[in-house]
Amino acid sequence: DPAPNGVASRPTLFRPGDNGLVQKAYFNDTEGKIWRMNLSNPDMTTWAPGKTSTDPFFDPTSTNAVCALNVNGVPTPILDATTGAQVGISTLPIPTIPRPKIYNRPMIAVDTTGSVNVYVGTGDSDNPGTLGGYDYFYGLADAGPGCAAPLFVLRFDVSEKVLSEPAFLNN
Repeated sequence: DPAPNGVASRPTLFRPGDNGLVQKAYFNDTEGKIWRMNLSNPDMTTWAPGKTSTDPFFDPTSTNAVCALNVNGVPTPILDATTGAQVGISTLPIPTIPRPKIYNRPMIAVDTTGSVNVYVGTGDSDNPGTLGGYDYFYGLADAGPGCAAPLFVLRFDVSEKVLSEPAFLNN
């Protein structure tokens, strides 16, 4: 992708209810990747966005087989956002170049087990009328160090995109 990469929205900070300090920050980039920074160490030199500066929390086009496995340890199916049916035989990785861009802030929720889940969708907010490519909505579990474990991946129709941050109702 010849376009320069950037962070197009503010990060989302996670501070557990029993702690006064932010422990993690999540942010997206315009290459369609999601990043996580562990901020729990008071030594700021350890605050890298991944194990190295090139390891995203989630990259839907990654060919790393471990990062394509969902929370059940099987390849993550790509589901149609309208019907819920699997899109053909598609599983992660998404073979899209250029990648669908993320311009919106990731949202987090803590599930009933105490795990942090991250939700975000793709969509070009600069050109919302541009059609032809697919956009996606990701639900990701933060299972600890390493990449995310997808809860689900939804693919929208070519006329649909996410142009704002997700909202939650009734948990």
